[in-house]
Amino acid sequence: MAYTYLLIGDIDTGFSYIYNAIEEDIRLNSVCPQLNYPRSAPVYLTASLSSVKRNVMYSFVERIRLDLETNLSDYRDCFGRILTLSEFDNKFLQNELLDIIKYYFVFTYWTVFEYQRKVDAAMMQNDFSKLKNANWMFALCLVIDKLLNSKYGTDNIGKGIIALSTDKGYMRQSDLENLRSQNNLKKDPDDAIPRLLQMNLNYNGSPIKKEIQYLLVAWNIRNFAGHNIKIQNVFGDKFKELFKVLLYCIFIIVEEY
Repeated sequence: MAYTYLLIGDIDTGFSYIYNAIEEDIRLNSVCPQLNYPRSAPVYLTASLSSVKRNVMYSFVERIRLDLETNLSDYRDCFGRILTLSEFDNKFLQNELLDIIKYYFVFTYWTVFEYQRKVDAAMMQNDFSKLKNANWMFALCLVIDKLLNSKYGTDNIGKGIIALSTDKGYMRQSDLENLRSQNNLKKDPDDAIPRLLQMNLNYNGSPIKKEIQYLLVAWNIRNFAGHNIKIQNVFGDKFKELFKVLLYCIFIIVEEY
């Protein structure tokens, strides 16, 4: 059933069947551990975007992996980093400790992939689409939040970003908090996000690292979308750009695993 629904582009229903089958495979493995389920089962290979080709749904997975590789290539160019798809597999997509976060990421990524294939930018300008886009942005921010939680033991996205920033020597906590206050980055996305996307923030006369400016976008969206049902034009006008920014935030964090 999962195959049929993925074939027609019904990602919500397809993944409902996938995750139900994964739980059944876990129970089956307790009886027949030699099966190595769910990790060798097609549904798990699909939900983890595995490169293993002995999977009846691999043709679907391959499309998503190719798109993910394109985004990783753009990320490497943007930041001068070296994260490969194979490393992303090892650190995240095939990391058993991150299974729940991974499932949510793959479902969200796949859903947005299908949406962007079918809906052009002009169709994202109505108010309902802006709310729906905000919901997907929030989902990616939850992935960011929980990856930071898993890495640093923090209990919210702000503390996680501060922990990453201090760990990597990007900015001290006090400087990062002052930066947010001085630039009014706690305001609604329509106010804060366009300024952040310009990527020209300075603090005490020095430019802010791009990684921090990207993570500040995630911080703003996470806090806004978690507490509001409010139309923000930026979620329609800048949807594709924001999707990439949040995806790059995930790449930044995964590199630290």
